[in-house]
Amino acid sequence: MNYYALIPLTAFIINFFTFTYIHALKRKSSVNRAYLFFAGNLAALSLASFTVWSLDPGPWILPILRTVSITWLMLGFFFLNFTYAFLKKQKDYLYYISLVSSISSYGLCISTNLIVYDFKQHYWGYYEVMGAAFPVSIILVLFFPFIYSIGLIYKQIINMPDNHTKKQLSLLIQGTGVFLLVTLFSDIISMQIFEVYQFLTVSTTGTVLQSLFVFRAVNKYNFLSIGVEEVSHDLFTNIKDGVILVDPKESIIQINESAKEIFKLNTIIETLKVSSLFENYNFDKPYKNYETRLREPNGQTIVSLSQAPVIQYKVELGKLLIVRDITENKRAEEALRQSTIELEKLAGKLAETNLSLERKVAARTQSLQDSNMQLRQQIAERERAEAERAAEQERLAVTLRSIGDGVITTDTDGHVVLLNQVAEELIGWQHAEALGQPLHQVCRIRDESTQTLLESAAQEALRHNEIVNRPGPTLLVASDGTERLIAESGAPIRAQDGTVIGAVLVFRDVTERRKIEEELVKADRLESIGVLAGGIAHDFNNILTAILGNVSLAKLYAGENEKLSARLHNAEKASLRAQDLTQQLLTFSKGGTPVKQTASLKDLIQESVDFSLRGSNVKCKLDLEEGLWPGYIDAGQISQVIHNLIINADQAMPNGGILSVAAVNTDLRDDRRARLLSLDQGRYVHITIADEGVGIEEERLQKIFDPYFTTKPQGSGLGLFTSYSIIKKHDGHIEAQSAVGVGTTFSIYLPAAMQALTQAKPAPDSAAEGTGKILVMEDEESLIEVIGSMLEHYGYDVVFAHHGDETLRIYQQANDMGTPFDALILDLTIPGGMGGKETVTKLLTLNPQVKAIVASGYANDPIMSEFRQYGFQGCIAKPYQGDTLHQVLRQVMAATPTEPAEPICHSDNQDEHER
Repeated sequence: MNYYALIPLTAFIINFFTFTYIHALKRKSSVNRAYLFFAGNLAALSLASFTVWSLDPGPWILPILRTVSITWLMLGFFFLNFTYAFLKKQKDYLYYISLVSSISSYGLCISTNLIVYDFKQHYWGYYEVMGAAFPVSIILVLFFPFIYSIGLIYKQIINMPDNHTKKQLSLLIQGTGVFLLVTLFSDIISMQIFEVYQFLTVSTTGTVLQSLFVFRAVNKYNFLSIGVEEVSHDLFTNIKDGVILVDPKESIIQINESAKEIFKLNTIIETLKVSSLFENYNFDKPYKNYETRLREPNGQTIVSLSQAPVIQYKVELGKLLIVRDITENKRAEEALRQSTIELEKLAGKLAETNLSLERKVAARTQSLQDSNMQLRQQIAERERAEAERAAEQERLAVTLRSIGDGVITTDTDGHVVLLNQVAEELIGWQHAEALGQPLHQVCRIRDESTQTLLESAAQEALRHNEIVNRPGPTLLVASDGTERLIAESGAPIRAQDGTVIGAVLVFRDVTERRKIEEELVKADRLESIGVLAGGIAHDFNNILTAILGNVSLAKLYAGENEKLSARLHNAEKASLRAQDLTQQLLTFSKGGTPVKQTASLKDLIQESVDFSLRGSNVKCKLDLEEGLWPGYIDAGQISQVIHNLIINADQAMPNGGILSVAAVNTDLRDDRRARLLSLDQGRYVHITIADEGVGIEEERLQKIFDPYFTTKPQGSGLGLFTSYSIIKKHDGHIEAQSAVGVGTTFSIYLPAAMQALTQAKPAPDSAAEGTGKILVMEDEESLIEVIGSMLEHYGYDVVFAHHGDETLRIYQQANDMGTPFDALILDLTIPGGMGGKETVTKLLTLNPQVKAIVASGYANDPIMSEFRQYGFQGCIAKPYQGDTLHQVLRQVMAATPTEPAEPICHSDNQDEHER
């Protein structure tokens, strides 16, 4: 393949694109059509070169070259034709000489050797060898048309006032000049005259440059645009009004047939000015529907004139006038005005006639009006009576709708006459259905105990002719079988003369009231259990304190006796488990006030899971976020919640399964979830416990946190209620989601601690001997002995007081003697005497720096959790061991006013949990 043939192919593509682009503008003008012929000839010239250069050598190459020579022989004429059209120049003898020369040259080229004698093949393709007439033909058909066209265009540029059009013509001259120069030096001088064929013919490049210059003019300066005549062509030919197009000098350029008819013109008179056609006309003014007359002998033609300038690219090309003959319209308007005057006169006569008739009719109808007056009065009285009755019925209906009780009225036979909306909802019958039905069929009542059918209070009132009240609950059976507890009363309905005309039954639903009463009973019972549990826990913890104290002393006295130490250790563990029992008793009955401390939730969850699933066939999948925030919690209570939930999950999977326990950090600041969960915005730890158990039905799921509600045959109904209470007292949230056959998921949100979990300071060495003078307020003799023994064992001097007054007296005496106490241990509750709370308040008045420790068997008392607010420096929950008591004392006594002891409440139960 000859790859040099791709060069004319490229020229063809560019010329064809230019041709297509100009054609796509759809500017149907003579200039546009003339240039399309020229652009198409350029494209054909490039395509012909591509075709010939691609052929193999042969004797038929010369005929092909002669045939396609029409593309360059006609090129000059097509450009001259375009120039004439663009400049609006009349065709003259030079135009026709160019056309005849191009056609004659092509005939000589086809039939003789005068134009193209032979051909030569070069490395880039084929090229014609010129004959004897070739130079003359080139001058006539190519150079003469192009040079003459350039001269015409240049002359137009000199005389052209419009700078916009000047730029168009300049681009046209530049493109044509480049084309001529390239063709002259490449194809004529180099090849034909000097016969230098070493270089590729570049005439195709000249056509490309010519096309690019013209395309620039088309694209930027709207070259080949439609003239003002062509813009208005369709308008002139189709509009029914007269249309006149004039140039800026008021000369008529074009006029349509309608305008010729209006002005009675057969042809356009070139010297005719448009201002000579109208009366009171100004060429420079814009008009819109301006009424004027034509300049004619009789002056009878009236026209409506609209005039506007024709502007293109900010150049005013002339004026466009639209003229409409409205002579007949004006005549019709005048005729209509005269007809209106005549009609007004006729209307006046008709009005006089109607007035006379109206007077006669008025006289005749007066008697009828007098006759009808009495009839209207009678109708008004009847309507008033009906309105009063309707109002009475409406008041009755409103009253019945407003009553919160169900109301049913019957006739004397016991058939339903009326019932309100509340009654409809309770009995399950609509008013239309129940109307006329026997009351005992619509309102079925049973005895709550025997389930036997009873007659309603209304039936009994109708039978005995007296009011019947049944405050005691009976069962109302609705139409769908629903049973409700109701209280009812019935009374006979009497007319004004005292005659019984029916009965009324009034009843209300007392089911919820019964439930409330039962809940109140449960609450009273729960309160009683709480009071009892608190007393038992206190006393039991006192007993356990004595037991633990003696055991801890015995362990010290046992020395290296391993068997005895082991037995004493088991007894100590059993005592601590007994303390767990009292703690659970308090929590179940009252929920317990949490003693909050910063604690590791990660360790707590792991330990609770390990302890709760010991020996279970359930596999636990534990997923705790790395860096889980610590919580500000009561570790014992939260451990109990997690223990309860895990035990429930274990029992829900009797055949084993997967228990998923997860915990993540959750920031609910500026989060709508906090509002949805009724939580304060802040940081939380989100714990989820999900099982694969049997699940819980939807209607039961809403009640699982209610007290005494349980799905287990032997359950107490307090486990989840207690868990709910604990989480709420921790300012957290707990909820459950469940699906039957899929499993249950509990979700817990616990507030994260504001401070990071710090490494616990090492506890004071329990083996180190204590020093100091200690005052203990305790009323239990058994405890006095064991506490004294423990403190003396650790090296303290101990003085006991049985109540608050004695404590204050001993403390004051010691201060007066100059031997004050280093610390005090005050029992919170002293039966029949002043307890620790009141005592420490009075001690602070004596010495604001007093170091007092609160001790109590009520481990969940608010004072224990917030002891600093009450003036204590430390707390210790009963039962406790000697080591714990020794640690608390050393910590409190070592603290200074500027660096107080850490607010930690010690409990051996907590220590055991940590161990």
